[in-house]
Amino acid sequence: MKKYFEKNWLNPATNKKEKIEVHEYSLEDFEDGSLGYNVRVGKILERNSKTGEFNYYLLPEDEAKKIAARRREYYFEKVELRYSAFKYQFDTKLSKSENCKKLFETEIKSLEESLDNNKLYKKIIVEGERNFNLTNSPNCQISTAGNDRDYINIEAQSKFLKYLKLLFKNEIALKLIGLIGDYNSYNSSQPVYYYIEDVLKEYNITAIKGRDIVLQMRGSVSPDWNKNVIPFIIGHLESINDTKQDDNLVSVLDFTPDKIEELIIQISKLPSSTKPSIYLNQLLVNVKKLNSTEFRFDLFILVRNLCQKNAELFTSIAHREDISNWLKKAGNMKIEGSNVFNNIWGKKVDSEKVHFEENTKHTNNLLPEFNFNFFNNACFQLFHYLIENYEKEGNIKYINIYYFLKQSAINDSEKYRFKMRIEKDYKPFIKKLYNKSITKFEKAQYAYDETELPILNDLEKRFNKTL
Repeated sequence: MKKYFEKNWLNPATNKKEKIEVHEYSLEDFEDGSLGYNVRVGKILERNSKTGEFNYYLLPEDEAKKIAARRREYYFEKVELRYSAFKYQFDTKLSKSENCKKLFETEIKSLEESLDNNKLYKKIIVEGERNFNLTNSPNCQISTAGNDRDYINIEAQSKFLKYLKLLFKNEIALKLIGLIGDYNSYNSSQPVYYYIEDVLKEYNITAIKGRDIVLQMRGSVSPDWNKNVIPFIIGHLESINDTKQDDNLVSVLDFTPDKIEELIIQISKLPSSTKPSIYLNQLLVNVKKLNSTEFRFDLFILVRNLCQKNAELFTSIAHREDISNWLKKAGNMKIEGSNVFNNIWGKKVDSEKVHFEENTKHTNNLLPEFNFNFFNNACFQLFHYLIENYEKEGNIKYINIYYFLKQSAINDSEKYRFKMRIEKDYKPFIKKLYNKSITKFEKAQYAYDETELPILNDLEKRFNKTL
């Protein structure tokens, strides 16, 4: 702190001019603990209650900004220390626990209930209103009426809750891929799956939820796990859950107009690269379970009317074209009145038709074999292109294409959808289309990665240029 005198100060008590002592503070005073939390910016007049003498204290604006920035740094340093303490305590419990799942669930539930009922949590975390002005330097010994203890504790608890949930997800992922339990290893040529159903039951999650967890947490394992094991695990999880819905737009057997309109509105918000027909077909699959042709046609009518009602929400040309083509399926049912689906958005759609028809020319040629349960439009086109242009003799050609499509659907899930199971779907599919019987289904890992994968990647690039 710098001390100096100013002359010609008018004393309000005596109405005489005299000199006054100025105490000028800086960041250095904050760091050494001379300043507490209740410091105001500018020149403030003070009077000593014992002596009656006046003096100024001065905190320049530029120094105040430095102090504010340092308070913020100290605030989050204290949060990190408290968070680390929470982590250490939990990790110690976890290392001793004989029921890790129960420990995770108990800790998460306890924290969630505690934070949900805390008004300060809503203020700090939900509304983002943090108060750094209560945070002093660690060297500060000044007693204050308030401090940042509660703020720091809420921040640390919130961060710790996120850590717990992520750690819990990671444990589920490691169990699903077989790392925990030693069912699989990073260099497995053909991973095993028999334990997966038990893991799903243990954590009470669907296979699709399990798939999403593995995809989210795959960064926690080495590239070898991601290359040799995880694609197989993803494929298996998808294959055992094809008929279930989880975190999806379509609810099983829920066909009320309000629910379907809710679906239509959500579909309108999908990325342009995502086909609405994927979700409409899921809905149609569920309707077919009722085995009612009349009800099925009523569904087309309802979807058509709801799309027309919410037409202004569909800003994507690709979405409008895809839905229009899906609605034409009603015409294939040979029911009178199916022509009501023509030009749902009027002439404007017709003028934009060429682009869509170019993009679907591969699919239209092989439409009888096209099944939305297995492919989306883009993936089926790529499959057909690879069959025509990938020059490889024998069954290994079809095996390599399978693995390439599987990995492509994982790498770019918005563009490609490929859900064929090896034994139940892909082998019969290849047998039917190309009369090829595949017995041993395994790619030569070295040859595939070093030689075949670059060829397939190059073919995909060429394919994309044809769209």
